[in-house]
Amino acid sequence: MLKSKDLTALVLSLGLIGSAHGDSMLTFEMGGPKQEKETRTVSITGRWLRIDSDQPSASDYTLMDTGRMLMFEVNDKEKSYKQTHMGRYYWPKDVKPKLKPMREKGVVAGKRCRKIHEVVGAKHALNHCMLPGTDLGLDERSTKTLSRLYQVSRRMQLDWIGAMTPDERQISISSQDLESGASLKFTSIVHKGIPDNQFKIPDTYQRIKVEQKKYKH
Repeated sequence: MLKSKDLTALVLSLGLIGSAHGDSMLTFEMGGPKQEKETRTVSITGRWLRIDSDQPSASDYTLMDTGRMLMFEVNDKEKSYKQTHMGRYYWPKDVKPKLKPMREKGVVAGKRCRKIHEVVGAKHALNHCMLPGTDLGLDERSTKTLSRLYQVSRRMQLDWIGAMTPDERQISISSQDLESGASLKFTSIVHKGIPDNQFKIPDTYQRIKVEQKKYKH
């Protein structure tokens, strides 16, 4: 096992940094022992991201503003949306993942990544394979946006089990929960311009109010 005070240096040692892009579309496969495999597409432009799934759910797609920390669950059929605050005043204090880099490297969808063990309490609870966002061709802002998706998922107990480093520069492209068997795996990425209307909610849609408890930290 590697021991280091600097996770960033360890993960950045994976290889050369390629070209960085603004708009990007990443595809992930998610599943588990009792869960049908699901493909999700994460479209990123700046601080905004959009999540689309090939499986039916309560919302048709989800938008996140990772700058203002707002989430919008949009239902096109009912022409409505729910807005949720994702900031620290609305959710319990963040629990930073305790990550232990391993010597082994892996390959996921042709991308080399560092194998990481995540420890919860004193238990090895999750496996990750992590790399710098630049190795996916993401620019600094887009990497931060994807990192905050993972952060928000932990805070709000969503089902994205990916990990991120505190500096928001490295993210996991493969993750597995050893207890539940839930998994997340990056499968592909496309860099291309995304129309602005993909990140906008029509003015005619009705906002459904969501009650949220505020926490004091």
